[in-house]
Amino acid sequence: MRTGAARALAALVLVAAASFALSRVAAPSPRLDAVAPQVTAAGRVVSLQGRFFGRERGTGAVSFAGREPHSSAYRSWSDERIAVVVPASFSSGLVRVMTPAGTSDGLLLTHRDDLPKPVAGGPRPGGLPIVTMVSPALGAVGAQITISGTGFGSSPAAGAVRFTAAAGGGAAAAMPGAHARPDPVVESSSVDLDHVRWSDRQIVVRVPAGVRSGEVSVRTASGLSAAHEFEVRSEVGTVRYLDPRGYAATYAVSFAAAGAAAELYLWIPAIPATPAQRHLAEPAGNRRPIGRDSAGVGLFPFPGPLSSGRYEVRSHYRVVRYAIETSIDPSSVRAYRTDSRFHRRFTGGDAIVPSGGRLPAIAQRAMRGYVNPLWRARLTFQYVVARLQPAAAAGARVAPAGTAPMEVVTTAIDERRAAPYEYALTFSAVARAAGIPARPVAGYLIDADAMAIPHYWAEFYLQDFGWVPVDPAMEAGAALLTWTGDDTAVDPWFGRLDSRRIALAKGISDPQPIARARRLRRPEVPGLQTAHVDVAGASAEFRTNWEGLTVTERFRAP
Repeated sequence: MRTGAARALAALVLVAAASFALSRVAAPSPRLDAVAPQVTAAGRVVSLQGRFFGRERGTGAVSFAGREPHSSAYRSWSDERIAVVVPASFSSGLVRVMTPAGTSDGLLLTHRDDLPKPVAGGPRPGGLPIVTMVSPALGAVGAQITISGTGFGSSPAAGAVRFTAAAGGGAAAAMPGAHARPDPVVESSSVDLDHVRWSDRQIVVRVPAGVRSGEVSVRTASGLSAAHEFEVRSEVGTVRYLDPRGYAATYAVSFAAAGAAAELYLWIPAIPATPAQRHLAEPAGNRRPIGRDSAGVGLFPFPGPLSSGRYEVRSHYRVVRYAIETSIDPSSVRAYRTDSRFHRRFTGGDAIVPSGGRLPAIAQRAMRGYVNPLWRARLTFQYVVARLQPAAAAGARVAPAGTAPMEVVTTAIDERRAAPYEYALTFSAVARAAGIPARPVAGYLIDADAMAIPHYWAEFYLQDFGWVPVDPAMEAGAALLTWTGDDTAVDPWFGRLDSRRIALAKGISDPQPIARARRLRRPEVPGLQTAHVDVAGASAEFRTNWEGLTVTERFRAP
């Protein structure tokens, strides 16, 4: 009798477990239809509407541009509506609902600080940021420092930490809210993963590459804080910025619509400001993005319905580009701190640079037993230059658009031919396989007739020093321009770059898709983006034209 009861109980448990498992498998993924309000700030409650969220939260969560709020932030949760407090670390981006059944598509949520602001007018709300302490007050490139104070905002979306730039030229960066100062500046960058933590009262930031001892301050949408002294110490080497050249450049994207109820979202890169590429003025244009992803790519929305006609996003830049010359003491190069997010990010694979497969074995053979990171990077450079021969009349790339990253690299190695794109990706992939942080760079060479020629190069990172440029395509003769420096230099394009170029993107940009949008990919566009256009709503055809970069003027750098 007891045995029969036990069997019945066991069968009941198995049926219940099977029913639960089946319900988990059969449960549809959440669908997010609307978020209100669409413009908000940290600490505010937003309402998410849709379906299949679940009757209770359980292990579900809401993601704000990749950040999840504390469990106490959820005000209510039902199958079709969620009310949640926006986290303090919020920055403009896509909000998603995550449940055990899957993750919804994203809807754009904009931080009010990221909205375009008038150039002229009354004082901005909130007052200037105040820095009370910088600790420690000295450090090497890549070291973490903590900045305490108030008025920093909830995220670096509309701000940055500003350092004094390494010597080179006299072109100071003209940034929003900047005070007049004789020294050029370098700002912390989300692209380089400089921002470790950011809140209204405390910032933890990695010291960016290309800085020297001088001042550190915080820039927000409200203005610039008073400066504090900061000392940069490095025994690894020096970087110099030489031969400045001024360029006025325009970057434009247009599309034609035949009249549709659809919404169009354009993801368009900006010419970044770097120690070697300094903006003389704030970029201008006919439209401003409502936000940027972590790689600096701007999101330009065109809400429907769109009337028939031509639409355009056109941006204008005035930049001073410097040649880069590094001098590094191999005996002072330190081993990497491999437990950091930075190291994992730039030694792993992504949607552009492959990892695994044959690459570790290739890297091991190329290293020839050397352990010093500088020598390993140089051996990678020499391997790529010796292994790959310039492809005849291939332009900036040989691989057809859409080719898988691993196939791009292994085909180049096996067939021993490459254009600049394959040279840059192969160097980055082999270096990463050897444990060296590296990334490709997309941009343009500027020839004698001021024509902008699509081009790719790369850079690798040294601990306590920063990013070091390389151009294996130039070294191998796969590009149209030639070296104009010291003819006796060994590997002249290792650790050096000329100033006849403009960088457009560093590393991969993989924008998160807009909810219920279909993605139009344009991998042949110069750059390192995985997507360029999202279309949401009614089905419609759009003809996009990516004009790329045009140099409208060359001028003498100040």
